[in-house]
Amino acid sequence: MSIFGNKSIVVRRVFAEDSDSELLMIKEAILTYPFLSIDIEFPGTIFKPSKQVIREGNPVINYHYMKSNVDVLQIIQLGLSLSDAQGNLLDFDFPFSYIWEFNFRDFNINRDHYASDSIELFKHQGIDFEKNKEKGIDSKDFAKKFWDYGLHFRPQTYLQVFGAARQFRENSSNIKRSLYYRIKSSSRVGQSIHTSMFYEVQE
Repeated sequence: MSIFGNKSIVVRRVFAEDSDSELLMIKEAILTYPFLSIDIEFPGTIFKPSKQVIREGNPVINYHYMKSNVDVLQIIQLGLSLSDAQGNLLDFDFPFSYIWEFNFRDFNINRDHYASDSIELFKHQGIDFEKNKEKGIDSKDFAKKFWDYGLHFRPQTYLQVFGAARQFRENSSNIKRSLYYRIKSSSRVGQSIHTSMFYEVQE
């Protein structure tokens, strides 16, 4: 059944205590569902280009604005889904489709940079920042396990990243900096890290 069918989607919310078991589950499933999609949530946009810069759509300038934001902001969540070539989400042979939401402890609302409107939106969507700080995943541990479990670029696996398209790099210890921007020259980033377009990350 396609993702456009009538299967309900179950979100598997992951914290530090169950990150290992969930990553192992993904490792096994990716052999059959090789299309890996990722959406990374940061606490808003601090550095914003002018309207003139947006209109010009220079990919190099867009890259630097995006990089400046990501370098000073802490990751909050990473959403992940697996699908096959027909667009079917992983279902484990159950009447539901499954996606993942990994919650990180890195962001501290009392210490770190953020955009107030984005934080209010996240709270409205149900993100519990105190719970994330207490039970969330350390991004450095997550990045290491991502490679230990072989979930980085591999033959016959296709990666799509929502919004801030960045490539996983093996020599990075932090998930926030382990994604390297490779934005197609035709793309326009706009004012936010989180745009409504998918950019396919290619080798």
